[in-house]
Amino acid sequence: MRHADISRGRVGRLLGAILAFSFCCFAANAHPGEQASIRLVLLDWVNGVATSNAALLDAALSEHFEHLTLFGPPQDRKSYRAAVARGEAPVSDIDLRHAHYAVNGDRARISDILGIVMQTTQVALVATLTKTASGWRLGAITSQLQLPVAARRTYPEQLVRQTFEVEVVDAHHGDPISSRINVVDEAGDYWAPEGHMREVSTGWREDVGHDVVVAGRTWAYVPGRSRLRLPPGRYTLEVMRGFEYTPVKTGFEIKPGEDSRLRVKLERWSEIRQAGWYSGDTHVHFVDPEAGLLELLGEDLNVLNILASKWGALVTNVEHFTGAPSRSSLPEHVVYVGQETRHGWLGHSILLGIERLVYPLTWGGPSEGVPGGFDHPPMATQADAAHAQGGLVTAAHFPWPNGELAVDIALGKLDAVDVFTWGDSFSSKNVMPAPPAVATWYRYLNCGFDLPATAGTDKMYNTQVSGSVRVYAKVDGAFSYDAWLDGIRAGRTFVSTAPILTFSANDRELGETLTAASGDRIRVKARSRSRIRVARLEIVEGGRVVAAVENPDGQLDLSLEASVSIAGSTWLAARAYSPEELAYQTFSIAGFTGIPVMAHTSPIYVSVDGAPRRSAEDARVLLGWVSDAIRWARNQGRFASPEDRDEMIALFRRAEKVYRSQLRAE
Repeated sequence: MRHADISRGRVGRLLGAILAFSFCCFAANAHPGEQASIRLVLLDWVNGVATSNAALLDAALSEHFEHLTLFGPPQDRKSYRAAVARGEAPVSDIDLRHAHYAVNGDRARISDILGIVMQTTQVALVATLTKTASGWRLGAITSQLQLPVAARRTYPEQLVRQTFEVEVVDAHHGDPISSRINVVDEAGDYWAPEGHMREVSTGWREDVGHDVVVAGRTWAYVPGRSRLRLPPGRYTLEVMRGFEYTPVKTGFEIKPGEDSRLRVKLERWSEIRQAGWYSGDTHVHFVDPEAGLLELLGEDLNVLNILASKWGALVTNVEHFTGAPSRSSLPEHVVYVGQETRHGWLGHSILLGIERLVYPLTWGGPSEGVPGGFDHPPMATQADAAHAQGGLVTAAHFPWPNGELAVDIALGKLDAVDVFTWGDSFSSKNVMPAPPAVATWYRYLNCGFDLPATAGTDKMYNTQVSGSVRVYAKVDGAFSYDAWLDGIRAGRTFVSTAPILTFSANDRELGETLTAASGDRIRVKARSRSRIRVARLEIVEGGRVVAAVENPDGQLDLSLEASVSIAGSTWLAARAYSPEELAYQTFSIAGFTGIPVMAHTSPIYVSVDGAPRRSAEDARVLLGWVSDAIRWARNQGRFASPEDRDEMIALFRRAEKVYRSQLRAE
């Protein structure tokens, strides 16, 4: 038996050598020109799958094509094409860097192909091809369990040996605090904490929440204590937490065989919270409340408003609506699911603090409702329904869309406007087809409408940091979500992308009204503090800059005091600005790659001899917008009945009278 075993072993080794030699000869025929032709067929195949393109598939697959999977029965050409058409073929891309080409005459076998499934998961594939008169065609795609050895070696996680624990604490009280962290090795490669992904989706509505990508760098939201698994080497850790903490950047080393721990102290440089100011983001989509709380805490926000809405046939976040603060909320950190009501021409409104959703969520054209959908009801009807249940209504990404906006403001349907969202709110170079946000807001203020400023990110991507555009509201007494909304209603707000901005006039606070006589001088004080410099700080009266200070030295604490002469009823506010773009508000759908450093307070109103604020110039512009709305309703809007059209036009006529009365008064 021993002799027989030895003989079998020799035969086995001999056969193995012959097979190896044959395979090498087979592979040796893989001429570079043939490789290029084969690669094109493989790319046509995967592009046909990814785009459900029947023409590409037909050009790539042979008549006798087979798809052999690890799970499920084999598929012939017909059943495979049908599966692709249904979106059931999961391979969306291939990686040919490790592929081995073996060509023998009119036959080819390509092994070590990496198929990309569900965006990031890799599977091993083998392709067999046959050369026909019209070129190479795929005969079979076979799935395998083991990835190519070369590919397996590219996974850094295989090198993991040690545990690294990070504790982030508030430098003042020493308690652990949530934050946003980034860990990279010496090569600049990102290492994710446990429970987070190294590869984070950046597409619209793709896994939004928990992680964020800023200027190409991935960050993870973590609680006060988090852990990573790292191989030996040197690393850099960065920690950030909202606007009011100084970021920390530090290096550390992981040594072989040693676990390690690092304690990071974050210093809060702002005391505005102690004065009753609480920050929030009015406008977030797609994030679930648990992820929302993690991001809210990591960005040092007090309020995160996740908005249920509808995008054609897609309905989002309705399942998270409770009509109250989310159960994940904490005493001073509230996640509340509200609603964005949307019509592509009439406008978009945010309904906050509502107890019941207001239907329809969206209506009209295909991006909100259905193709050829009706344009009734007006936005004002939805605002009334929100107000009836104690809700607060603000204009989303003011002033776009602009169709019904002048109507709703004239009739008191809006409590506030989101002056900051994406892009430069001071500039006319906005991608959206609407006038500049700040200048448009000034028109309404000049016409006597008291409109506090609010702000929200309109987060729909992992390239947008929650609270990177935020509103601070001053709360009377203890914080609560309702008290925060009351602060907005009272006009005690400022909006910001980084600076902490304060302002007073004759010692009056934001949102208040002071009385004066024509010719009086009013003492104004403004202060901007920020971890990022502002280029200038300005005081605005009735839309005009009446005092300013430049900042050539890049000071982080800038103050301005002035005496402003008042001729008639008006409003006063402070604003800060720098053209430097911050990458943490990248809104791909509209082409915005960042947002300037900017802040603006809500107004302090000045009443002179009891006269209302008036501006004939601005009233004419706003009246023109109402006239446009009437023409649209009469000539372009789609309505289920003449009564619906008449109702909308009658509403718009009421607003028309408001602006005409201002012109008559002039």
